[in-house]
Amino acid sequence: MKRLLLALALLWTASLAAGAHGNSFELAAGSRFGQALDAHVEILADPSRNLDIEAVAAADAAFEPSSGKLAFGFVNEARWIRATVRRPAGAPHDWLLEIPFPSLDDVRVYVPDSSGGWHEYVTGDHYPFAQRPLPYRHFVFPLVLADEAPLSFYVRVDTADSMAIPLRMWSGEAFFAHLAQAEIVLALYYGVIIAMVIYNAFLGIALRDRTYIYYIGAALAILLTVMELNGHAFQWLWPNWQWMADNQHVLLPALHFCAAALWTRAFLQTRVHTPRADRALSLLIGLCAVLVALSLAGHYPLANQLVMVVGMLGVVIYLSCGIGAIRAGYAPARIFLLAQLALLAGGLAVVLRGLGLMAPNLLSEYGLQAGAAAEVILFSIALAQRVDLLRGERAAALHMAHNDALTGLGNRLGLDLRLAELLRQHAVSRQPFALLVVDLDEFKPVNDSWGHAVGDALLVEVGRRLQSCVRASDLVARRGGDEFVVLMPGMGRSAALEECAAKIVAALAAPCVIEGHTLRVSASVGVASCPDDGADPLELFKRADRAMYVAKAHGRNRYELAARTPASA
Repeated sequence: MKRLLLALALLWTASLAAGAHGNSFELAAGSRFGQALDAHVEILADPSRNLDIEAVAAADAAFEPSSGKLAFGFVNEARWIRATVRRPAGAPHDWLLEIPFPSLDDVRVYVPDSSGGWHEYVTGDHYPFAQRPLPYRHFVFPLVLADEAPLSFYVRVDTADSMAIPLRMWSGEAFFAHLAQAEIVLALYYGVIIAMVIYNAFLGIALRDRTYIYYIGAALAILLTVMELNGHAFQWLWPNWQWMADNQHVLLPALHFCAAALWTRAFLQTRVHTPRADRALSLLIGLCAVLVALSLAGHYPLANQLVMVVGMLGVVIYLSCGIGAIRAGYAPARIFLLAQLALLAGGLAVVLRGLGLMAPNLLSEYGLQAGAAAEVILFSIALAQRVDLLRGERAAALHMAHNDALTGLGNRLGLDLRLAELLRQHAVSRQPFALLVVDLDEFKPVNDSWGHAVGDALLVEVGRRLQSCVRASDLVARRGGDEFVVLMPGMGRSAALEECAAKIVAALAAPCVIEGHTLRVSASVGVASCPDDGADPLELFKRADRAMYVAKAHGRNRYELAARTPASA
């Protein structure tokens, strides 16, 4: 009987050994992206959180095979993972276990030691960063595979965040090569964002445009959020501040959503283009405030779960605002929408990789960073397009304010501004200028006989002829009705001035055909110059008007100089 029991015991022990070896995962030393263990482990739930390593190591029957994905969502319990690995023949002894999910609160790894006990690594964002076995943004643990026999180790995770425990095994050489590549890529990403922030800060100061403040806020917020997701925020900014290391997973995304909403509102002018979507932005900002309040009040688990909901709502709202602004005819909204889609595509690659639907590659590894960088760059391009659009609108508004709507010539305001400018130049440099008042003769009969449409067309033709008689630097303005004014900088009382006045009289006396009607009008021109006839605008106009009326009195279709006109005329 004793022999039978002993034989059964030996058989049972042998079967365990064979089972352990049969369930072990053989590593490959040359894998560029590490080797995922997710489909080759066993899982044990610990709702009470009271199990220790001795109890767990003895609980073989309680472990269940992994479905292939170690993503459990928000669970109110600890999870144990058991993995058994072995190295291939000739492979190095030193390996690294990586958990590339830096937001876990409490992570413990148990590896058998030489005394038959367990060596425990304790880390997570509830502990100082310096406590990590390797000073890296992800959780990394050294494992020694002394021979080709299987090695079983355990991982315990407890967190208030969404629980995902992706496991990767690396050879030391492959890991540090990957680390160097990853840090270079992330450094480039951070550099691009910081460069765009500095560049647009200078532009904002130069242009005095408050919209740039919202752009900078949104860019810095997404930079901090990506740093948090990468694990760099904890590593570089607050390695010993456990409260912030925990609450950053709510506070930084909330900051990002809020900054993005304010940027969207300012850039797309949603209050004008999409009032309904603007109210949705106000709701989003309010929800961000609720997230922050919940986190500060100690309701972190609830706030953390709501972050994803608010984030998805934010994406829908931002896209709706962009589409609405495009429909409203706001051209820069097209680039804004493209930027949002770039970030969405980058984030989607990361999600697909987390779900096991995309193999590890450069896109799945750095899709979020690439999408965020593209978003910030495209936002900057859209901002530049907006500035050009505003400049064009401002120029058009100034043109409308300073020019006559009918003829396109300067109007009274444009004339007054140019005259004031010439007087300032004269006060500084004593530069002369001439002022000509041109009044059409017998224009009223044209309106009475052929109608105002023909009269308006005639005024346009008069303006064109006046411009053909003067230099590009001269201003031709319509003062009102059928009266025009010409300002000629640098032109004092001279024979050249009289030649120009005579040229104007001759040009306007030539017949013109308007809508099949041959029309003949003439003009009386009064000529004054500064400083010979005065250096005051009222005095100059008074002298030029008086000369023009003298020309009319002497038979019209002629010019008169103010200098030859009696003061009492």
